[in-house]
Amino acid sequence: MPYIQLLSEAREAPENFLNLPSTKNPISIEIPKNLRHIVLVGVGGASSGTKAVYGALAEFSTAEIIFLETVDQKQLEGIANFLNNQEDPEAFAIVVASSSGKTLEITTNLEFLLKSVPTAENRLFVITRENSPLHQNAQKMNSPTIITPDWLSDRFSVFSPVSLFPLACAGIDIKNLLEGASSKTDEFFQNPENSPEMLFAQRIHKEMQDGKNIHNLFIFDFRLEFVGKWYEQLLAESLGKDGKGLTPTTSIGTMDLHSKTQLDLGGPKDKIFTFLRVAGGDGTFPNAVQSALYEAAKKSYENHVAVSEITMPEISEFELGRFMQSRMIEVALLGNLLGVDTFIQPDVEEYKKLALELL
Repeated sequence: MPYIQLLSEAREAPENFLNLPSTKNPISIEIPKNLRHIVLVGVGGASSGTKAVYGALAEFSTAEIIFLETVDQKQLEGIANFLNNQEDPEAFAIVVASSSGKTLEITTNLEFLLKSVPTAENRLFVITRENSPLHQNAQKMNSPTIITPDWLSDRFSVFSPVSLFPLACAGIDIKNLLEGASSKTDEFFQNPENSPEMLFAQRIHKEMQDGKNIHNLFIFDFRLEFVGKWYEQLLAESLGKDGKGLTPTTSIGTMDLHSKTQLDLGGPKDKIFTFLRVAGGDGTFPNAVQSALYEAAKKSYENHVAVSEITMPEISEFELGRFMQSRMIEVALLGNLLGVDTFIQPDVEEYKKLALELL
């Protein structure tokens, strides 16, 4: 209960992610219109939330988001050539998101695009912390910039401009996304002790105490694959400290029933299972087959291991907002139960420092 009180009162602390959905006018710069392509230069939490929402709702978007998340010369050259061949330079935007403003992968990719695409500087939008190296460079180029607060943890930033701005550029309804997340926050605080988030956190904590150290999110809708990847980072980076942690995996049903089920059911009992599906279907072929496969898989797993189930009513901005806010609350509670600082990632910095030394 003391931690729930902290969650309800947090303002200038990482737990304030709970209040992000209710922020008025979260985007402080004008959203460019008539875009057809957005190149998002980011990595980790600066892109995973955006990719999760966009991947689920791509069919409803008005512009394509191209994710530039790693340093790969072939990919960079391909994107540069693609942008240079656009007849209308105002039909694309380059959005760079980096809290520190000095992540090597991001600065390298941005520098390449600025050198290789003559119009890139005029189409650049920046999301970063105040006075970061990226912010200083953006000021020199007069690039529209959104400043993120120092307390914000990237992997909890999906309802901040870090994700909202590129999603809005792609035509995703961020108002409904935020309304969904806000409704989940309100629902949680009405009865936090008996909330689904508390029950999930307690269940996973108990399973970990019983020796389980792998969490498998089994997703039965291909559109939610990158939601699973987002949840992987949320679990791994939030909990993996002080010799503690949970290894997250994502499976896609029914495809991965053919590659993982034998291990899941016949192998070591070291895994926690959560099934995620989307309601719906009219009972006709092939929906009836899909439903039968899901129910059979669930029953088969339940005959051997404990399984939790989450059913989303539909894939929409509102329901994605609810689901993702629910998972972030769950992980915050689980981190508190484990006694770790959920919002830091000190060991991630080591490889970055070594890379800079090697360069």
